[in-house]
Amino acid sequence: MVSSWPARNLRWEHDLSEKQSSRFHVVAILDQFDQSGARISKLFADHFESRNVQKRNRPEITHLVQEIVRRRGILDEIIASLFSGDYSRADSTLKNGLRLGAYEILYRDHVPDFAAVNEAVKLIKQRRGKGPAGLANALLRKVISTGLPDMGTLSQNTPLSRTASLISHPAWLLERWIGEFGWERSKQLCDWNNEVPNLMVRMNSLRTDRHRFETFLTLNSIKWIENQILPGFYTVSQASRLRETRQFYDGHFSFQDISSGLIASLVRPAADESILDVCAAPGGKATALAERKGNRGKIHAFDVDESRVALLKETVERLGLTSISVLKSDATADNFPEVHKILIDAPCSGTGVMGKRSDLKWRRKESDIKELVEIQIAILSHCLKFLQAGGEIIYATCSLEQEENWGVVDTFLSSHPEFSIVIPEGVVPARFIDERGALFTFPPEDGMDGVFGVILKRD
Repeated sequence: MVSSWPARNLRWEHDLSEKQSSRFHVVAILDQFDQSGARISKLFADHFESRNVQKRNRPEITHLVQEIVRRRGILDEIIASLFSGDYSRADSTLKNGLRLGAYEILYRDHVPDFAAVNEAVKLIKQRRGKGPAGLANALLRKVISTGLPDMGTLSQNTPLSRTASLISHPAWLLERWIGEFGWERSKQLCDWNNEVPNLMVRMNSLRTDRHRFETFLTLNSIKWIENQILPGFYTVSQASRLRETRQFYDGHFSFQDISSGLIASLVRPAADESILDVCAAPGGKATALAERKGNRGKIHAFDVDESRVALLKETVERLGLTSISVLKSDATADNFPEVHKILIDAPCSGTGVMGKRSDLKWRRKESDIKELVEIQIAILSHCLKFLQAGGEIIYATCSLEQEENWGVVDTFLSSHPEFSIVIPEGVVPARFIDERGALFTFPPEDGMDGVFGVILKRD
């Protein structure tokens, strides 16, 4: 943040038209999110295509939208405290223009304050007229002098509603986490979710090798660090640039967090065995298993959503994995091939991946968890019909919630005493195995997405 307010700045005036264009798209997408509640990833795809947004502008637009949504709570808390009137009833475009201006003032140090204010005011004037623009101008100038609240004053004695606003999480979710993990760990989890996430890729050893892949990253000025837990995983920078490379389209790598790789490890795939993945889209775990099996044997990959099945097929084809068959099927009702191992990466609340999906914490409702648990139990109960004697079900979620994890497993085991838990010793690092034998990762402590996974063996 730069507090000077010069009368003119030719460097910033030189390219205001393109900057304004990016900001226009940011507010338009934020408006769509407020109105529809749809996934931001879908809103990006639809907006960029319908508005023919230039590819070079998309990374900045994407970053700004994600960041404003990620920090929405604290931005609204600051703006509401300075707003003349009832901010909760303000027009969506005015709100999002103010959020954009406040975000740039408070978090984008390379953007001069005057530029952040002027561009937000100009955009609001174009979209909503002189009156709202005047309000925005006065309010954003106050944001400059007010700055960010002192986060060091937050404690377990701070009212829940204020804490939730300042750490930009719904109060119901924060209260739930405090009850499960305690105040300090919950605060760390929220802080983790509010940071720009690290992105990882998984090298496809069927299409390239370590030396060639690392050389490709270096030559393309991609900063990378090889993961020390699973071979072939790398933390990388500039994901948008990587997605446009020939190597991506040729299937040399996929975007996948190391936590998903650990879930795939629980399957322990043998080269010649058949595996059923009933909630497979977008295909990260199914393709990881096929790569580990050397593209041998058979993986039957299914999903219930037509658009996600299409994405799954696209991923499989891009990676050249002929051992995977893809079909649309309902894991609670349809028939499947009988196999020795079934992976159920169940639909869940996704509370372990909110660091990567900034919109999810605002879209999720507490009542969703009960509904999801019913679906998870239904999937488990149905899929066991297709498991061979002595076979294994690997039940997994990207949730941190007990009801969706051990709660579902305990309910299943109480009805099916012929199943027992296999502790994955030597399969995943011991530090990720909880006291009952499940894989469990906690993002701020383990440096990866939060996942749960358990091996259930039919005796």
